[in-house]
Amino acid sequence: MHIAVVGGGLLGTTTALLAADRGWSVDLIEKEPGLWTQTSTVNEGKVHLGPIFALGTPATHDVMLRGALAFGRVLERAVGAGIDWGSMSTLPFDYLVMPDSLATPDELALIYSRMNELVPDGATYLGRPLDRLVDPAPGVDERTGLPIFHTDEIAVDPVRLGELLVGAVESNPAITLRLGTEARSLDTVDGRAGVHLSDGSVLEYDLAVNAAWDQQLALLPSAAGLTRNYRLKTAIRIPVRDEHRPVTLVQGPYGDVVGHADYTYASWYPEGRLSNEFALVPSAETYALKERIADPDFASALVARQLDALRSVGVLPEGATSGELFGGLIVGHGPTDIDAIDSALHSRSEFGTTVIGRVIVPSSFKFASAPLAAEEAVQTALEVTG
Repeated sequence: MHIAVVGGGLLGTTTALLAADRGWSVDLIEKEPGLWTQTSTVNEGKVHLGPIFALGTPATHDVMLRGALAFGRVLERAVGAGIDWGSMSTLPFDYLVMPDSLATPDELALIYSRMNELVPDGATYLGRPLDRLVDPAPGVDERTGLPIFHTDEIAVDPVRLGELLVGAVESNPAITLRLGTEARSLDTVDGRAGVHLSDGSVLEYDLAVNAAWDQQLALLPSAAGLTRNYRLKTAIRIPVRDEHRPVTLVQGPYGDVVGHADYTYASWYPEGRLSNEFALVPSAETYALKERIADPDFASALVARQLDALRSVGVLPEGATSGELFGGLIVGHGPTDIDAIDSALHSRSEFGTTVIGRVIVPSSFKFASAPLAAEEAVQTALEVTG
């Protein structure tokens, strides 16, 4: 079988590797000149167990936990070897409850206790046993004086993980890379999947998997009236390793500080979030703003404002005075931002695959659930082809 996978991030590269493992011939189509250059590589790498979605639906909690427990297993199968998760993982996260949190420590403790009950017996998470998600008894953080919950949640370095997966793709003879190739739409004609390119040509395949990110809706055969929430968010790579446990500031529009092996990821949402739109695709203005992230003057001011805010909370490592600004698009649902308690962004329950003719559309809105979505997309491909 000859298939196309459109999109070269975590979802697309994993799908391509799993399909190649089935013995299929795969064209991996990416509009950028390289793989893993966009959102997959510009996040904190947290393999979400679900606590950050405390205000979300039970279905969201289930999806996050299933995705996290499958994360290591699926990626090891994709690359065809065991992965030393300890070498690219952080310490477990602390969740610090901000003074104007959308939920009180007592409310969060109750939710966390219920979420702990979801952990199946014998669960393993990136090679380690998992008995609970969060210690539901809050303490007081010594650095900040804020209420604190200790979690078992960790992050993996998305830069190093990307290097591993891209290397596996590039060395796989069953995968043909079509970089710098923009797909404009996907359809089905005479039992074949058609990938319509920006140069006007059409490539035909037995199946196509729509693993695009911010353009996923636009590639569908009929996209009229479809909408998603798009946020352009920036963060900072600080060339200092934070020896403290990573922190996520909850519950609302705050930020994270995550110490990886050779850098610290830091974000402060009120300054780092540059746009929020509810549309079929992000606007031209948002893409133009994304380009400005590379402007030194623009970046310098934004770095300073984010670091100042995090420093005032008391969560920056010593020596964190500058860093590299980067950013990407976050995709979710609903027209409101996460500062609203009833925002749809507190949930990520949409998951699984949709089949439109010979086009498979996996739904995954978080880094942590992308490998499981890739696995389900390949399983769906098997079912479609019999």
